[in-house]
Amino acid sequence: MEPKEKYTLSELYNNLDIPLTELHRRSGMSEGTVTRIRDGHAARRSTINKLLRTFSKIYEVDLSIDNVSGIILEDKRELQSPETASAAKRLIPSDLPPNTMHFADFAERYGILRSTFKHHIEVGLAGEKVDAVKRPKPGRPEHTERFLTPEQQADALEFWCRHGVEFTMPKTEKEIIG
Repeated sequence: MEPKEKYTLSELYNNLDIPLTELHRRSGMSEGTVTRIRDGHAARRSTINKLLRTFSKIYEVDLSIDNVSGIILEDKRELQSPETASAAKRLIPSDLPPNTMHFADFAERYGILRSTFKHHIEVGLAGEKVDAVKRPKPGRPEHTERFLTPEQQADALEFWCRHGVEFTMPKTEKEIIG
């Protein structure tokens, strides 16, 4: 790999000339950990540093948290974008459409308080509610989890616009909306 200022975690994985089993062996980490990091899940700083040292040896370039984007630390501080971090926070049921989000992650993405958005779903504004998929929380069936499909996400944005709710559009959202 050519030396450059910035790398992405996905390019480090995608350009590997060795299988993941060899990467996990060289790094001293489990294959599951190596795969979860590749798939965008959060990991401890020490685990990330260990993986980056292994990549540095493989590619013969100096890699660190400072020059590799797409890494999500376990403490939820993202090093790439809020969208990537939110995606790693909660598991989305596999029977829901791709790009479905947990309602709290959606609210956070647009700068809306979780409690405010929950109110928009449960009670609504001016007799209108935001539609969401509701499921019993695994292991705690007395609690409800709420998810928004991509269509419901678009409807929620329109709901906020109709009702004058101020929200912040993420920078990367321009490609989706515009």
